[in-house]
Amino acid sequence: MSWQPPDTDPSPEPGPPGEPAAPDPVPVPVPVPEPDTETARVPWDVPVPSSPPPGANGPSVLWAAPTAPVHVDVPGAPNLVFSDTASRFVAYLIDGLLVAIVGAIVASIIAAMTVGPRPASGDTTSSVAFSIMFALVSLAYYVFFWTGGRRATPGQRLFKIQVGNAFDGRPLTATQATKRWLALGYVVTLFGVVPSVASLANLVAFVWAIVLLVTTVQSPTKQGLHDRFANSAVVRPKDGSQSGWAMACLVIVLILVAIVLFSFVALIFLGSQVSTILSTVGNSV
Repeated sequence: MSWQPPDTDPSPEPGPPGEPAAPDPVPVPVPVPEPDTETARVPWDVPVPSSPPPGANGPSVLWAAPTAPVHVDVPGAPNLVFSDTASRFVAYLIDGLLVAIVGAIVASIIAAMTVGPRPASGDTTSSVAFSIMFALVSLAYYVFFWTGGRRATPGQRLFKIQVGNAFDGRPLTATQATKRWLALGYVVTLFGVVPSVASLANLVAFVWAIVLLVTTVQSPTKQGLHDRFANSAVVRPKDGSQSGWAMACLVIVLILVAIVLFSFVALIFLGSQVSTILSTVGNSV
């Protein structure tokens, strides 16, 4: 028969006679950490989640759920995630179009007051005025809307996007908004006042826009170089209902750009043929 250890620990052996027994150890209370009130405070404009549809908590089915894009939650802000690049890009195009329209109107008024309604051939006053007005209007446009309570431009509001301080969600300060505007590259348009470097400035602005797009896509928190420079973050509601619309708009924009590029290429290689066709049509009419 093999030896079996006892179920309970043996009592300690008594010490030498006349020596008092060692007292039992006193348990030390474990301190409970205090809640982080800074993290618990959510200055972002957090949407209220709607109630789940009937049957949402019912039995599961064997259908395979479609693979959804991975979105990173915003720390301390429930129901918010860092905005997808497609929504931000389409909002950027909309804001750029609005700024260009306002800048062109103001530049036309200034040019008309300076050189008259019919400028002389070779006069560059209109292009210089447009470059200056585009930069100034874009600066006022973005700083005004980013520092406001809504934290968003009109284009961003279409997709429920917010731009705030990373990562507590407070509105950007005027300094932060100006730094973010500078990092977006709008200041490069000021070089359009010099005709000899205008083409180079446009090329630099195009390359810089690609750099910002790539760094935004690669960042887990969707912070491009302009967001890191201004310490800003861009968020949107977690439901993602605007992402599909943004992707559809992006596809339409890409198709329009492809059509314009194809038209330019066709005019370059088929210019003489197009002129012949137009002349024939004109003579027949």
